Amino acid sequence: MKIQNDEKAERDFQSLEVAKAKISNHWKMASAFAAIVFCGATVFADGPVQIAKAVKPADLDVFRSATTNSVVLVSEGSGEAASVGSYSIRVMDADGIGEPFELKAGIVRPRDGGISQVWRGNLRGLGLDEVCIWLSAAGSGNYGTLELFVIGATNLEKVAIPSPSAGMAGYMGHDGFEIDAKGIRWTCPLYGKHVELNIASTNFGSVPVKYPKVSVEEDVNADPHGGEARAHYDAKANAWIRDR
Repeated sequence: MKIQNDEKAERDFQSLEVAKAKISNHWKMASAFAAIVFCGATVFADGPVQIAKAVKPADLDVFRSATTNSVVLVSEGSGEAASVGSYSIRVMDADGIGEPFELKAGIVRPRDGGISQVWRGNLRGLGLDEVCIWLSAAGSGNYGTLELFVIGATNLEKVAIPSPSAGMAGYMGHDGFEIDAKGIRWTCPLYGKHVELNIASTNFGSVPVKYPKVSVEEDVNADPHGGEARAHYDAKANAWIRDR
């Protein structure tokens, strides 16, 4: 009788463990594939969020807002290649100590390259809460793009910003962006032609002769000679104004 009771207890224990394992697996699957839609923008839960790797710890306050009591989390897609993939923006309501608490809005965007920098605040001087992403393409050109979003009550509204290099002669990438109290600014090196002076050699009869040789060469990507282009963004005109 005691043996039968022990066997029954063992079977009950194993059944309980199997049930617990099934519940745990269902919970993990639900968490991994959960998707919530706010005004056409998809937000998701896929584990811990990492702040963009180019952002220093001292800059993390840029993602927080005392006026809206919210936190913005930005991350590249987990398990993706560094050169191409996706990135996500999540706006979280903050709790009493300013930590992410409840999902408010979010979006997933394709990326060509990696995240170089993220800014948050009244970036265009229009009195709006905004987040801006600077993406740098992989490869020797490091072509850069900006993506800017207005943070709404339950969504992120993308702002169509034109390219600062559109139609520019001598442009071959290496974009640089910065945002300060004066607004959004852009720089890039310019490429063209340059003069090279080399020493050539020939023979004058049986006598070797060296002489200077001047040639005009096209700039290569790693060695621009055309100076620097600079521009700032005019939010009201939605246009870049050349400073140089």
